[in-house]
Amino acid sequence: MSSVSLSFRRLQQRLRRSLCYGSRQMKSLPLPLSELAMDYFDRHCPYDYMSLDFAKPLSRHECVDACTFLIAMVYLDRIRTADKICFESSDPGELYLSALIIASKYLHDVGQREFIYNDEWAALANISLKRVNEMELNVLDAIHWNTSVNQVEFIQILEKVETWVARDSLKKRGFCTYNEIAILLSRTSFISNCIKPLMLSLAAFTFVYSTAVVSLVFLQIVISSMQHNSIKNERYMVTVTSTDGNMTQQGKATFFLLHDNFYEWYILHVQHIFRVNVECCYHIQCTVQSNCILERCFSMYSLYS
Repeated sequence: MSSVSLSFRRLQQRLRRSLCYGSRQMKSLPLPLSELAMDYFDRHCPYDYMSLDFAKPLSRHECVDACTFLIAMVYLDRIRTADKICFESSDPGELYLSALIIASKYLHDVGQREFIYNDEWAALANISLKRVNEMELNVLDAIHWNTSVNQVEFIQILEKVETWVARDSLKKRGFCTYNEIAILLSRTSFISNCIKPLMLSLAAFTFVYSTAVVSLVFLQIVISSMQHNSIKNERYMVTVTSTDGNMTQQGKATFFLLHDNFYEWYILHVQHIFRVNVECCYHIQCTVQSNCILERCFSMYSLYS
């Protein structure tokens, strides 16, 4: 990538704004990127961690720029995806150093001013040159010697790093710059992670509030209905009177009914029973009268006979 191309200058401008470079030269890494590398191994390597004291010297002395760091993160993702056991069992510091070495060699050819030899890396990390060479070969074997990084992979890792830096800045300072706000709002996952808890809280509050309101309204309706029914039931004091000879029976019944249809049904039922009783009495009287007439006839027949 030529340093004089327009696309490279735009990329440098973007990296300067989003990766906390400010007015500093971009030949070294700012502290948030070293912290990102440490956090990366904390999240994905459960059995070991990388010390910040190990990562900070590697980011100084103009050995690692932002592009080298991003390419190294692509390699680390490839190792973690291709051979997870190797990734988790390896030393995080050695993996990080090896990824930086391979990324630096991928971007800078031998003989350029930016090229860093392995003995210089060994001196920075305080590791023997033999061990540095072994680590480099192990990482190359883990990624199957596939060191090529296309534009899509580079932009994806850049967006992830920008999002992490913006979130970390928000956590530490408690506020965001306009550029960090633009970065966070452009990431749909961040928006969903922020809005989802808010929507759940709002839904829970709405449910509780609605339940309370419905309970109060329902209680008021029940009380009003009971009062209305108690007044209405007083009108339906039913007195049933039946007369059979000299015997008079009077019964009073109070019914606490809930529906108007039931009131009407009960009144009709009582009236029907009363009519049946009257008809029965009438039939009984008719039968008695018939018996009396027959007895008189038989008595008269016996007299004349």
